Amino acid sequence: MYGEGIGYIVDEWYGWFDPQENFKKSLEKIANLIRERWCTLQLANLSELKGSFDNSSKWLTSVIMPEVVDTDLKHEAVALQKNILTKLSAKDTVNKINAQGLTVKYFENFEEGET
Repeated sequence: MYGEGIGYIVDEWYGWFDPQENFKKSLEKIANLIRERWCTLQLANLSELKGSFDNSSKWLTSVIMPEVVDTDLKHEAVALQKNILTKLSAKDTVNKINAQGLTVKYFENFEEGET
């Protein structure tokens, strides 16, 4: 979802993101939308996502996020998964992204992240 004229994008994730190649293709499409539409804000709803970022963390932090950081995107709100192990995996990955210059904040649910 894209907020026309507002400069934000919302990506919502449901179920498992296997195979990893599909996950990567989806994130590449999101990165292209951020770039093309000059989004400054992103809300990533991971609350219904299953699985961890362990297999894709290195790619996320070394390939796709440096590309996104070079766009107009400045802030990302992340609604975290409910499962504690997947939540920890997401936080670890997001902490590495924060170090690259993008301000990322965590929320326990999607509605909280919208505010």
